[in-house]
Amino acid sequence: MLLNRHLVTGNLHVRIRAPGQTMRGRGGMTAFPCTHGHLQQITEVHQPMSRSRTISFLVVFGLAVAACSAGSTPAPATPAAPSAAASGAAMMSANITLDTLNASGVSGSAKIEEKEGGKVKVTIEVTPNGNLKMPAHIHIGQCGATLGDVKYPLSDVDNGKSETTVDVNFADLETGGFAVNLHKSADDLKTYTACGNIPKA
Repeated sequence: MLLNRHLVTGNLHVRIRAPGQTMRGRGGMTAFPCTHGHLQQITEVHQPMSRSRTISFLVVFGLAVAACSAGSTPAPATPAAPSAAASGAAMMSANITLDTLNASGVSGSAKIEEKEGGKVKVTIEVTPNGNLKMPAHIHIGQCGATLGDVKYPLSDVDNGKSETTVDVNFADLETGGFAVNLHKSADDLKTYTACGNIPKA
């Protein structure tokens, strides 16, 4: 932005221009005001100045320095907002459909969510169809013939709902080798009521 001020004090006339340009005054005063925000040089005054003119000259000189600084000093940088990576990456999640097994009438869904500290939260919501308390687990393998042993126990599905925090990394469950499986009751673990495969990443 250009500065172009015409200061008049007594017999002194000074025109202040943009940074890097000259400042010239009547009465023998010449200045080169701005280089990186500093007044660089003022040449001689060719005629003696009275006390009042000296004071006037100092006032004008001060205004020139202020104008120079205002025109050349860069504004302080505004700190950048934290990036998403710096404030924490988005947590992963996966939805699982729980299909009915053995004509149980139980169906619904499960959700696994990545949590801090290398853990996951497993939430189950199903229509219990009279099975008010069903044991639930993450099994090795996939629903059907390849379903294997229990890997991670989950809270019982009580009246259709269950929520468990499991000490396992989310990525370790996305191998395509795990399933969420529900059992009819603690007394009848061999009868499965619903099952859903954890999807592969």
